[in-house]
Amino acid sequence: MEIQNTFQIQWDKTPYQSFTDYFFAKISTHGSNLAIVDVDTGNQWRYSEIRGWCDTCSIRVAVITSTSGQAVFVHLACALIGCPAVAVDGWSTVDEMWHVIDLSESTHLIVEAQFMTKADEVRRKTAMRGGGRIKQVRNIDDVLSNNRILDLYMCLIQLEENGMEELCEISSDVPTVLNPNAGHNPLLIFFTSGTTGLPKAAEFAHRSLMINIQQMSLPLYGPVQPRERFLLPLSISHIFGAISA
Repeated sequence: MEIQNTFQIQWDKTPYQSFTDYFFAKISTHGSNLAIVDVDTGNQWRYSEIRGWCDTCSIRVAVITSTSGQAVFVHLACALIGCPAVAVDGWSTVDEMWHVIDLSESTHLIVEAQFMTKADEVRRKTAMRGGGRIKQVRNIDDVLSNNRILDLYMCLIQLEENGMEELCEISSDVPTVLNPNAGHNPLLIFFTSGTTGLPKAAEFAHRSLMINIQQMSLPLYGPVQPRERFLLPLSISHIFGAISA
């Protein structure tokens, strides 16, 4: 699914296969300019702070939130570590949440505090129906900690210190293999409300989201300027999650 534009544009031959690499390279020029304002809490984040917050997020992850700026960081963090994020509207009923999480085969839930009760009920319902797929349910405030994702890889260094270098070394004769299809890996899954029946899944790949962003930067009345602001009144699950950034 790609947004149609009145202009025919060329696909930007970017060296980036990952959406987050492309995204952070594009916004780095905005520096300390204001990027996100959370109306409910009053929190504000600048462009220079977005990458740092995404590095502090701890498989397929269901993100259950309302219109929260923190959800943007979780979506981007999931993209950084290569796991698809499933956008779930926190105001849905327990049955609706269970349906989405079951269809998407989510194994981890990251939940805004006000929806923790619903998430626990969803987990119990999954267990009762013989699923047992949900391994972790975490509060979004606990996930956004001071620990960087890269710290998780310190165990490799500890292995070397214990005299197990032979298990970690990679022969210099083996060339580095780049995956040419990395851009087609799933980045985000969200469920459309639809007109009839149950919600239906829509899956976005890294490359698809990059194309959408390029097309939206060429609107009919000229490119969007940094001084302009967008009002996003819908739940983040309805506006493609990470694309709201």
